[in-house]
Amino acid sequence: MGISVRHEYGRLMNFVIGYNQLTEEVARLSGLSDKFLHMQAGLVLWLLAALILRQHLAARGPVIVIVVLEAANEVANRLYHGDWRWRDTIADAAATWAWPIIIAATLILVPKLRPPQRADSRAIDHFGHRTQAAQCNPG
Repeated sequence: MGISVRHEYGRLMNFVIGYNQLTEEVARLSGLSDKFLHMQAGLVLWLLAALILRQHLAARGPVIVIVVLEAANEVANRLYHGDWRWRDTIADAAATWAWPIIIAATLILVPKLRPPQRADSRAIDHFGHRTQAAQCNPG
């Protein structure tokens, strides 16, 4: 390995170590279970992603954000521990993704939970995308 590659790897590992120490400290100080914290983090990050992306909670964007963030978290755990801990990795992913995916799917599948259509010419569909409102054909 060249010096610059070792340097970048060292910086990455310093970040991974600091990140894992921080998450372990949050878990220790909160006194809450790891899986409960994953569930809460998944919900908070999903809501924040929807706000930042300015998309409805049923949109794909916010769900993709939590999938990517949790995958990155598990990669960081793998680097920190030196190997995959599959049982924990799968349980963490399930705890993080479950409620955002269940709620998003419910918002898509249950029409009464969809946001109302706007009266103006630009409506927002249940995925949070702007669409042309359907033409009203009286008669």
